[in-house]
Amino acid sequence: MAWCPNCKTEYRDGIEKCADCGSILVKSLNEEERTEESCSLLFGDEKHVRMIEEHLKAEGFTSAFSVRRKNSENEGGEQGKHFELFIAASEREAAVKCAAEFMRSTNPQAEEAIQNPNSHRVMTAKAEPVQEFVTAKEKQSDMKSSGIMLLIFGVAGLAFMFLVMFGVIPLRFSGFNAVIAYSVMGLFFGVLFISGIMSLVKAKKMTGVGEEEQKKLDDLKEWCDKNLSKESILERIPGDVSEDEQLYFARFDYMKGTLQAAFPDLMDDFLEYYTEQLYSDYFES
Repeated sequence: MAWCPNCKTEYRDGIEKCADCGSILVKSLNEEERTEESCSLLFGDEKHVRMIEEHLKAEGFTSAFSVRRKNSENEGGEQGKHFELFIAASEREAAVKCAAEFMRSTNPQAEEAIQNPNSHRVMTAKAEPVQEFVTAKEKQSDMKSSGIMLLIFGVAGLAFMFLVMFGVIPLRFSGFNAVIAYSVMGLFFGVLFISGIMSLVKAKKMTGVGEEEQKKLDDLKEWCDKNLSKESILERIPGDVSEDEQLYFARFDYMKGTLQAAFPDLMDDFLEYYTEQLYSDYFES
């Protein structure tokens, strides 16, 4: 028979995953027995831990199994997506090398942490960072600045061209050369002028987007002030980051998972951005 390490549900032979939570089934729920036979290899989000687990099993490490970490439960009783991968102690050294080889192409930053197979520190399976999030206010400011610069160059260029055409500036073109010169200048500076106008128009239209985004930030801040304090995070995941860098990932994932449960409609890049800002306010200020 097989058991779900998370739900404690018994399954018949032949079933590999729990139907309720998706955890990989294990042969025994005896924590002492599993501690003696297995050791922690890495932890991270469910997608990447499962991916590494499947790779190890395909390479012959049949003792590999993943468990949802107990301290990853979010506020409100919902469980997060923080998983831990275990391997038989006798296979750890070979599994570290195999996992390192597999993770090299997908997570170069993790390679250094897993090159030493004798280390007992827990590795972190973490996704590649998403593209840096830029707030609507920052986009609007950049677009407005670009529009003003394009407009200035466009107007200045067109003014220069007309001053040359009317002889104010003593720069003479004649015949076919004049047609080519004025056409090129007119087209180039005209494009700059039109692009500047369009950028300013887009910047103005983004005012509503910026206000909506600011409202989301205000709602997040208000919710965090009531439900996600620094003290509550330390109580759930204690320790000193200077002594264990893995605490950063554990706390970051916990904070993000908690916010995601409370605000399921938020885009992932926006959630990453706010979680990073919140972490900085709580632990780096």
